[in-house]
Amino acid sequence: EVNQPGVVILLASAQADQTRLGEILPAVQEAASRHGLAFEQRESISLDAVPENLAVVVSLSAVDGLQQLIDGLPQVQFVAVDAPADINLQSNGSALPAGDASLNAAFLAGYMAAVQSDEYRVGIISTSSAQGQDYREAFLNGALYFCGNCLPIYPPYEVYPAYAEVAPGASLEQIQQAAYNLQALQVQIVHLDPQLETEPVLQMLAQSGFYIIGSSTPPGGLEGNWVGSILSESSLGLADVLESALNGQALGWVSARPVIRYSGVSEARINYFNEIIEMLESDEIDPLGLVN
Repeated sequence: EVNQPGVVILLASAQADQTRLGEILPAVQEAASRHGLAFEQRESISLDAVPENLAVVVSLSAVDGLQQLIDGLPQVQFVAVDAPADINLQSNGSALPAGDASLNAAFLAGYMAAVQSDEYRVGIISTSSAQGQDYREAFLNGALYFCGNCLPIYPPYEVYPAYAEVAPGASLEQIQQAAYNLQALQVQIVHLDPQLETEPVLQMLAQSGFYIIGSSTPPGGLEGNWVGSILSESSLGLADVLESALNGQALGWVSARPVIRYSGVSEARINYFNEIIEMLESDEIDPLGLVN
């Protein structure tokens, strides 16, 4: 009898974010082939029809019945990417959380924008997806956490922090229109939903005279417009977590934290921002909670 190679299954529902799926699919395929394992992509697995040589299941976001699979297949390693917060990881589970780090990063971006701004004239260009609206909310909360009412002393007396919204995958022209809307409100420091951040968009914002808090390395030539970058850095990436699972080692929750890079902000202020990061990480601040 020929031993079948073990199988790695990538589980993603039909509703899963296709862009995100496109990011993780090659990593999972590559890890499986490096270990000489077969690879399959499925929308679901039922406990009564599990391949007997199943080695690792990688799930993306919410998948029906995931908890039952983790509980019912203790011999299989599970890697939950963008895992729902309520998932209960057993000794066979590793998870990269969804959104926590990005919401903390959004809150920090809002806070940093308000601290660095003149009269709180700050804003965000966000996306209309549910995730994008949460991201925007966290940014606005960060600014409000610092400035309370955020009322300028001098006109124009606009309501800050401000926002302009575009659809996910918006064109440069649509993002430019959103930028005009913020310009009309005299916004000076702008942050983007990370999904919208491309070099042409950043160049356009700089040419429009905005100061930028980014989520990436600033493109060359924009240093004069760059307030700083807030990156979510995990001590371990997906490749590390997959490697560990393929070697039979579960890692539990793998956290990422926001860090400030490429900033001209003073050392004292960076220390001050790091205190906010610690408060976010210890749940002393909830980025989506009520801010007073």
